[in-house]
Amino acid sequence: MVELSPEVFGLTTHASTPATAARRGVELAQAYCAQRERGFDIVRSEIWPNEYRIAFRCPRITADPVAEALAVPAPALPPPPPEPAPATARNRRGVPSSPGLF
Repeated sequence: MVELSPEVFGLTTHASTPATAARRGVELAQAYCAQRERGFDIVRSEIWPNEYRIAFRCPRITADPVAEALAVPAPALPPPPPEPAPATARNRRGVPSSPGLF
């Protein structure tokens, strides 16, 4: 692992096939960033017959403000049912009596 420039690292892997060399290179680069609890971004890479070269960054993991803004909020709880109205006194005919009138 070499630092190519500030915050950009590089490595070269060798294997019997280009695909194997590339897989190993990406795995090593990802592990390097994971050890530092950071993300992983490829800056550039080159595949040769039995060699893979990769330049990568390990950016700080930050909250994504766009994803947070688009996140669906949890559904709100429904309002509680209304309190029942107090019983109104009724006169002999079953009509509600008005307090204070009689």
